[in-house]
Amino acid sequence: MSRSVDHALGAAVGSIRRARGQEQGRRLPRQSSFSFATAVGALFFAVLIGAHVLVHRHTLVETSAQLAQLALCLLGGAWALAAGRRLPRWAGLVLVCGVGLGITVAQMASPDMGGFLSGLYLLPLLALYLGWAYPERTARLGIGCILLASMAAAAVNPALGGVLGPVGWSSLYAALVSVFVLEVSIALIRGLRHAMSTDPLTGALNRRGLRAEARGRRQGGHWVVVIDLDGLKPFNDRNGHAAGDMLLRESVRAWRSALDDTALIGRWGGDEFVIVVEADDAAAAQDAVLALRRASPHRFSAGIAELTPAVSLDRAFRQADRQLYSDKHRTPSRPARVFPPRTTAVLTAVRTAAGATRHRLATGVCIGAAALFLLTDLPEVIRADAGPESAVSLVDVLIGALTIAVALAMRDRFPSWAALVWVALTAATTFGHLAWMHSPVPLAEALLGLQLIAMLLGCLYAAGVARAFLLVVTVAMVTGMIAAGPRAGDDLVHVPVVVGIPASWFLLEVVLAVRLRMRRLAEVDELTGALNRLGFQDRLARMVRRAHRRGTALTVVAIDFDDFKLLNDEYGHHHGDLALRTASARWLKRLRGGDALARFGGDEFVLALPGVDLEGAGAVMRRLRLQADESWSWGAAALRTGERPDDLLLRADRALYAAKAGRATRVTDAGRGSDAGEAASGRVTQNG
Repeated sequence: MSRSVDHALGAAVGSIRRARGQEQGRRLPRQSSFSFATAVGALFFAVLIGAHVLVHRHTLVETSAQLAQLALCLLGGAWALAAGRRLPRWAGLVLVCGVGLGITVAQMASPDMGGFLSGLYLLPLLALYLGWAYPERTARLGIGCILLASMAAAAVNPALGGVLGPVGWSSLYAALVSVFVLEVSIALIRGLRHAMSTDPLTGALNRRGLRAEARGRRQGGHWVVVIDLDGLKPFNDRNGHAAGDMLLRESVRAWRSALDDTALIGRWGGDEFVIVVEADDAAAAQDAVLALRRASPHRFSAGIAELTPAVSLDRAFRQADRQLYSDKHRTPSRPARVFPPRTTAVLTAVRTAAGATRHRLATGVCIGAAALFLLTDLPEVIRADAGPESAVSLVDVLIGALTIAVALAMRDRFPSWAALVWVALTAATTFGHLAWMHSPVPLAEALLGLQLIAMLLGCLYAAGVARAFLLVVTVAMVTGMIAAGPRAGDDLVHVPVVVGIPASWFLLEVVLAVRLRMRRLAEVDELTGALNRLGFQDRLARMVRRAHRRGTALTVVAIDFDDFKLLNDEYGHHHGDLALRTASARWLKRLRGGDALARFGGDEFVLALPGVDLEGAGAVMRRLRLQADESWSWGAAALRTGERPDDLLLRADRALYAAKAGRATRVTDAGRGSDAGEAASGRVTQNG
């Protein structure tokens, strides 16, 4: 998990790398996302604690504890920036434990509710940091100890009325919110790590995931099997990429059935796979290869190499790759299976576990947040007191119960807008709770609820939508406090301003930064830097909706290298990889910022050109061919009225194969709707 976090704030880390030390006039040490997040979090805590010390009345013990926290956060932040990538993981745990201890001591010595609550609002931030930076067991143990210490502080502080009073309930509610934040952050990281390490087409590991999993298997007893499907290129040329895609998926499924659960199956790129099997010697590894051949729906060539402490996965791959090419001339073990060209089914399957995980997470987060809000209102409803506050609580319970019931009934089909409706209604009821409050409990619940909403919005929505709705809830809360007037309590007014509200917004921004950055990593092809299928399909769907809404042009171009298999066979896959990286880098440099380039697998790329018709697409391809080192063919299709993304991709694929077969499709006016129309194709030879 920690390695995933090291990618999370890459853009911000880049700015830190370029920053110069003010005193020494030189670059700061290279930062990892862990060191950067630790530094930012520590300094933000220092700002909150320092402001709280300045504006609130404290006892001597409370002041000493908070000054110690302040010093620890400043030192921790400076250490994180100075150490950079060399910052040890235990340093973050020391910082969290020190802050947690300071919060507990300050709460034990606090003479009023305001000072106690200010510590509670920091607990979800600690839970978020632990959930993303450390293994699940460590994170749960750490936040559990801190929460128990905070609740014990409420029990032993005689000035706060004991655990059965408002402070005890606020401590319990803060613990529930912190656990919620921790579990959501763990689930989010788990799902995104899966998307980052998995090939979206086949469900096998990608290069990043395979390297990560293979690190623990270099102690001997494991062998690398490199597989290259024979003749897949002509198979694709005859039957289309849809049939080839189905063959790849079926091959992975068959290999999994032939091996035990300890084997690792990864897609290295195109039609090449790497499998790590447990074997005592080369003979046992060859037995595993025979089992794979018997189960495989398509013939393949294979090579093996041992994985040892001195031989990394990449080095073993190169050794096995050389052996693979000596296996190329063997007699085919079985004919290739022919699959029907169900392109739509294949492209729909590309929306893999990442999409399903996202929907499940959205539903679970909404149910959890609504349940916690409902929990705060049930006691007021059960008491059935007459008055506006009880009426607002009843409305809140009805809204929460309805939201939970709809989410449970619809599950993965739960619409994203439904959660926004719940947030908007919750903002209205929060105003009512605060406007008519007669104790500090509604204020404590509202501020902790604001952090719940920040977590929900940050996990599920785009940055603009999340910030807008959190602003609505914040304004409703502040307005309700103003309407409450003296009933809010003078010693509580500073709490939401200095700690509660800033902590909620910080929580939102951290969640947005990490989620968006990691999603970009999950959607980018590791070899070429272009989008992968998952990223391109999401981007293309948005482009299609925009083009239909505005009535603008959109053209998709399918690109396929000619005789690329011969290049790999003659010079090795590393030369083929270099050719793909070079071509992709040149294309990305010449394309516009709004265009989308994706590697669909192997040597096949897809290009989306918004606002460009077929004629314009031809001009773009002529520009791209000027620096072509390899020959490649292309086919283009313009979006028709009401057409879906899958159908647009299918027509571009057909145009591509018309070009490869020498049947250039004519260009016609958009909107005629014939198979011959709205399509173009061509071939680019080496050096234009």
